[in-house]
Amino acid sequence: MVGCGARRGTFGGVAQILSSPPAPSSSPRAGGHGALRESIPHRPPFSLIDRVLLVEAGRVVADKRITAGDPLVGGARGGGGGGGGPLCIEALAQAAACLMGARAAGEEHVGYLVAAQGWKFPSMAAPGETVTLEATLMAELGTLHRFDGRAHVEGREVAAGSMTFAVRLGG
Repeated sequence: MVGCGARRGTFGGVAQILSSPPAPSSSPRAGGHGALRESIPHRPPFSLIDRVLLVEAGRVVADKRITAGDPLVGGARGGGGGGGGPLCIEALAQAAACLMGARAAGEEHVGYLVAAQGWKFPSMAAPGETVTLEATLMAELGTLHRFDGRAHVEGREVAAGSMTFAVRLGG
């Protein structure tokens, strides 16, 4: 899983993480959310979420403020140029990782993003806009967890699709 953890290694483009994040809170402004964001092993320039706004059972909401030099600003529809489309999926994966880390309740875990399916990028975020990132856990089967991801700017959809993660508890 691309996300919450104290240590991370990258193997063939798949991020591996080990995590011990704080427990979730259902309050959108609870202090634990900043700690969840800080527990993501990614640091600039590859930290693609600014704040975790809400963590609740099966759902996480985060945001990312877009700047002129931001990698999420692509040069063509679908994320060309700056890589906006694929990096938007990565931002949603980082948000989903916070939810999975919170659900692990402090237990060390290792996760991998194993699939990204059905992604559409109907519009792009522009500098000065804030992208809201929503990831909802849709299904679990053993170590596999499928999320629906949606990124939008004030209701205008920027990206939507599904992601599957393999997560092993206990390191």
